[in-house]
Amino acid sequence: MSKKIWIAIALMAILIGTWVIGNHPAGQDRYGVVGESLDIFGSAYRHISKSYVKETNPEEIVVSGIKGMLGQLDPYSNFFKKRQMDQLKIETTGRYGGLGIIIGIKEDIPTVIAPFEETPATRAGLQAGDQIIKIEGTLTRGESIEDVAQKLRGKPGTKVTITILREGQLQPLDYTITREIITLKAISFCDEIRPEVGYIRLSRFSENTGKELTQCLKRLKQNGMKSLILDLRGNAGGLLTQAVAVADKFLEKESLIVSTKGRDKGQNNNYYSNHDPVIPVDMPMVVLVNKASASASEIVAGAIQDWDRGLIVGTATFGKGSVQTVFPISENSALKLTTAYYYTPSGRCINIEHTPKQKEKPKELFGEEKPQLPKKQFRTNNGREIYGGGGITPDLKVESWKLDNLSLELLRRRMLFGFAVHYVSEHPQIDRNFEVDDQILTLFKDFLKQKEFDYKTPEEVYVDTLKVMAQKKGYNDRIEGLLAELEIQLEKAKENDFQKNKDYIKMAIRKEIASRQWGLEAGIRATFPEDAQLRRAIDILRNPIQYSKLIRKGDRE
Repeated sequence: MSKKIWIAIALMAILIGTWVIGNHPAGQDRYGVVGESLDIFGSAYRHISKSYVKETNPEEIVVSGIKGMLGQLDPYSNFFKKRQMDQLKIETTGRYGGLGIIIGIKEDIPTVIAPFEETPATRAGLQAGDQIIKIEGTLTRGESIEDVAQKLRGKPGTKVTITILREGQLQPLDYTITREIITLKAISFCDEIRPEVGYIRLSRFSENTGKELTQCLKRLKQNGMKSLILDLRGNAGGLLTQAVAVADKFLEKESLIVSTKGRDKGQNNNYYSNHDPVIPVDMPMVVLVNKASASASEIVAGAIQDWDRGLIVGTATFGKGSVQTVFPISENSALKLTTAYYYTPSGRCINIEHTPKQKEKPKELFGEEKPQLPKKQFRTNNGREIYGGGGITPDLKVESWKLDNLSLELLRRRMLFGFAVHYVSEHPQIDRNFEVDDQILTLFKDFLKQKEFDYKTPEEVYVDTLKVMAQKKGYNDRIEGLLAELEIQLEKAKENDFQKNKDYIKMAIRKEIASRQWGLEAGIRATFPEDAQLRRAIDILRNPIQYSKLIRKGDRE
């Protein structure tokens, strides 16, 4: 048995012992428990390796054992193999060796969703919608995104040949592209969206986020910005150091930004702003958040809210307020373990408690979720009431689109993206000021028919369940006939779904076409007219009296 395996076994046994130590009955010898746990695990492992009826893979057993232990913890503690470690490194550094494209799986084929600007992909001429049918001559149909990404990435300076199928082209096209270091931008949009109103879309917290933000703020300030919207919607977080660096740009020097507290005293730390703010602390500011804003985004939003530096607008954030530490286990594996929780300056714990992963129970099919317990009240620097217990509750709750099954299925199957690629291939000279009119919507409906698009409503799923139950119970033909009639009525009712979703579909098509033609920033700008949360933020910033009233008294709407 290899030395690495024994090291992994020892680590796993130590972790078992640590877990038991933290939960052993009062008065019991914790070190005795550790020793006993080591003996139990070692004995079980030896018996499995030597005596199980089939040949076993020792390393797979160890990995399964580690994952079994982690299953007793929270969703953020994980065991990583090399590929996952590489992805984690990309997320935290924002850099990798590759071509510079976002890919997705469409119709079982890896497809270019968007090429990044000033990368080998854009210089080679790759376009959104290009289907990557081969990599180095090997067919890609059916491969996972992870496998495709692994093949496209590589050492800078090396080459990779891909074969793409492009709509409007009869023959596949071969591209041999030299890989480069790709740096993912943390800020995907930075501009004025109204006179004197700056807007920043912050997409990730990686190594250079703080530097990018400083440059962006200085440029907006030089252009006459008098108020700011910081958009953290959909930002799942990243590096703690960069969350601190972002908050540092807005708060007075030496302001507490966040605290971390864990069982190990070494995890107990306070983080303060170390610099003067980049923009004046009295400049009105709104931070946009939603349920997909997590971790580092919640640190920033929490600090801004607690110090009354700005108003939080949108919906409650995710509640991922825990610190993960990565422990290397071997050259090709590591353990990511939750070691502390985040607390805002007022003392609020950002984290929502989770049941152990193996003990989570599925929600009832048609039951309602249990009512949440009242959240504990805290106070901002100005004395406004805020709430703890997980996530950041906005000062002004403003809902966004409520997506139903039609919209969700259009997104899942990338029908809106596919139509944009199809439409642009037939209308290459489309104007930047185009609007999605009824004629384009008719073309979209025709496109869906060609793709044989269909979806299930919740009611149809319910009827399907009843049909299965009826067949199992042997109910009479009359009941089956009633269910069949109900299916027909539900199918007719679906015809109204497109009309109900018309505004969202028009916005989504406009976004996809703009992204396809003029880049990701153009796609973001195309969503502004229907963005209710953004419109509310602009209204507040253009009404100084209302803004002042909300930031001082905290009158919630």
